Amino acid sequence: MKYLSILLVCLSLGLASTDVNAEGRAYPKTDEEFQKMVDALEWSIEPKTYEIVHSNAKFQLPEGFGMLFGHQAETYLFLNNGTEFSNIDALVLKGETSEELIFSFQETGYIKDDDWSDLDADLLLEGIIESTEESNAERIKNNISPLEVVGWVQEPVYDESANMVSWAIKARDADGDEVINAIALKLGRKGFNRITWVGAPNEYIPNGGLLEEASVRFKYDEGFKYTDFASTDKVAAFGLASLVAVSAGSKSGKGVALGLLATILAFGKKLWFIILIPFVALRKFFSRKTKTVQHKEPEE
Repeated sequence: MKYLSILLVCLSLGLASTDVNAEGRAYPKTDEEFQKMVDALEWSIEPKTYEIVHSNAKFQLPEGFGMLFGHQAETYLFLNNGTEFSNIDALVLKGETSEELIFSFQETGYIKDDDWSDLDADLLLEGIIESTEESNAERIKNNISPLEVVGWVQEPVYDESANMVSWAIKARDADGDEVINAIALKLGRKGFNRITWVGAPNEYIPNGGLLEEASVRFKYDEGFKYTDFASTDKVAAFGLASLVAVSAGSKSGKGVALGLLATILAFGKKLWFIILIPFVALRKFFSRKTKTVQHKEPEE
């Protein structure tokens, strides 16, 4: 049974990918088993503000979107990727497109941004290319097309006023189909939340798109914002530039000073993951579900 469609790889930090049997469940072998798991997903589709407990944050869900939390979100990704993912706080799916957002918080401690000037985008891209080529062996083993990194769509940009770093990378598969992955790291007092945008290339909008909108709709609770830092708080052993390098997929450490490479790679080693664009079966089910509900006005 092959459900997988266009491949989007998000080479970034925060979601731990494990063997499909790591949690004791096997991938469904029949359409009936698959559909049973899909039907069991409990979508929150009322447009309002939802708590994302582990992140100490809230997200205002727009109309026409659906949201899954925790294990439900992990099950969705399992069905869509054939691989277990852990540390997922929430997943948001847009009904009219193939776009989705994945939220994952990492409690690293407060991340200082004073090393930002150490980031070298050209060297970082080299590291991402090397890491992608290394991971292609696993893709081929799982009957998934290998990827070639084309280059930056947007180099890493740090918005100091929003305490957020974002970037986007273009890649292509063996059939020549191009894909984009886009990531936003939103810094907080206790760590960072990674928002991953997954979608088709023609759906990606660099300015004013869904990823940017999501970063605005996602808000840390009072006392957990980056600006709420106190001198007694735990501070991460690595800075922002090192975090971005590993989050973007550079396992070689290219793009940052090497002094803290061992520390940041030890933290990020188990947090490597692959994400696929939602295939038709999941999108159709979600679309049917949203059409049966009379939405209420969003909460302020």
